[in-house]
Amino acid sequence: MSSVINSATSGLMAYQRAIDVASQNIANANTEGYVRLQAALSPQTYGPDNYGLSAGVRVDGIRRNVSEFLIQQSRTANSAANRAEIIASYSSQVGDMLGSGAQGLDDSFQALKNGFEALAADPSSLLARDALLASMQDTITRVKFFDDRLTTLTTGINTRLGEEVTTINTALREVATLNDKIARTPSGPDGSPPPALLDQRDRLLDQLSGRLGLKVTATTLGMVSVKTSDDRLLVNDGDYATLSVTNGRYDSRLSTISMVPAGGGTSADLTSALGGGNLSGLIEARNSTVEASRIEMGRLVVALTRAINSQNAAGRTLDGTAADVNAAPPLNGALLKAGGVTTRNADNNSAGFSALTLSAVLDATANSPPADEYIVTWGGASWTVTKAGSGAAVTSTGTASSIQFDNLTVTITGTGQATGDSFMVRPAIAAVADFGRTTSNARMIAAASASGTFGVGDNRNAVELVKSFEKLVFDSNTVSLLTGASRLASRLASQVYSSELSSEIQRAAADEALKQRSDMYGVSLDEEAADLLRFQKGYQAVASVMRTANELFDTLLGATS
Repeated sequence: MSSVINSATSGLMAYQRAIDVASQNIANANTEGYVRLQAALSPQTYGPDNYGLSAGVRVDGIRRNVSEFLIQQSRTANSAANRAEIIASYSSQVGDMLGSGAQGLDDSFQALKNGFEALAADPSSLLARDALLASMQDTITRVKFFDDRLTTLTTGINTRLGEEVTTINTALREVATLNDKIARTPSGPDGSPPPALLDQRDRLLDQLSGRLGLKVTATTLGMVSVKTSDDRLLVNDGDYATLSVTNGRYDSRLSTISMVPAGGGTSADLTSALGGGNLSGLIEARNSTVEASRIEMGRLVVALTRAINSQNAAGRTLDGTAADVNAAPPLNGALLKAGGVTTRNADNNSAGFSALTLSAVLDATANSPPADEYIVTWGGASWTVTKAGSGAAVTSTGTASSIQFDNLTVTITGTGQATGDSFMVRPAIAAVADFGRTTSNARMIAAASASGTFGVGDNRNAVELVKSFEKLVFDSNTVSLLTGASRLASRLASQVYSSELSSEIQRAAADEALKQRSDMYGVSLDEEAADLLRFQKGYQAVASVMRTANELFDTLLGATS
């Protein structure tokens, strides 16, 4: 008799708990991040009677209906999608700004060429000359505007990096706090963590995965460890890392991400190990789209300046004056000017490095600066050169005080450097800042040839000035000025297309991964309603067993009284 009552009692309690779980699922059917719960039931394992029957049912715990594989797959896909979306957004902005069209960079260069063609058609016309100077100024103004816009984009990206890092640090701290709380708050007969706390932590980890790549691993007592893509600890039980935005090693504007790992330690650069998410997308967009476009514009400006100045110096002005290469502009034939090669010292150089003076120039015979930027490092006996982007070694010649590579000459005056000290050489990034005209006197434009019979109607040098736009000056002298400007527009258009396509693909993959995950842990009201009815009938049936047991017990008492 007691076994019947015990079985019925345990059944009432089990079905009551199952009904509680179903009602909780129904109530949270539309709660973001809520994971469907299930009551885990099993036969009582103690005391089978003489007939081998167990004494009822027990509730082993309340389990969340999750798949860690699907969760990690969803987070990885979301991280990749966020990264791709940010890159596509900035590619579109830069492409719209510099792309082909009436306001694009290539149109500005074409308009300047048209001005030289008008001069060639009427070399003695002051009107044509004034129009050409105005066209020069328009090109200068437009290029400077583009450079300012790109600089503003970089500043905005750095601001966004700071906002992202603040949000990440808050989330990491909250995940570590939840780890502690989960470990101290077991629930259920099996000591499983409270499902609500696990849901809350998963929501935080989902948000984090949108900002940087994560690896999440279960540890003990329901806690998790969170690592970067290269296995540096972001959260370790109750400890958490702290991220910060730091100035770039060679350029303070090129901010990087540093991290003090969970549990403490030395701050280290995390930029190359972000793995995905908003942070990675912002840095990739800044370096490979925004700053790369500034560098390419600088190369075009230097090439334009050198081509026009060298050809103008080969002719005669409207007053019949030939250029004197030793004179100051514009008497030396220069019509334009541009910024030169710059150097940037590493922020962690030794104190002795401050005794050095650096200067760098582009060789006079070079038509345009190289597309790369370079890191020059003191190895103890000599300087070594690598490409800043790829780290590839660059062949150089010279001595400790003067080194030559890729049409650049770097002069180092003084000593005091220590092994590992370094500096960056930037051939083109500063070219636009000093881009301008060297004269406002239209008569200084040398339309006439410096050789042969001279006359005010001579246009031979003006024709050569027009041809300057078609001279091969880029990429080992295989690409012309106009083609270079058009190529930048075409490259950006291609980048916009590919980045937007990648963004669409990555977002579709993320949505599909989230759907698979949601299909498992999401609440179906139809299923819950069916379970509720099933549990209700079970509860009623067990209640009938309890009534029957009571009646049997009463009958037994009556028979023995």
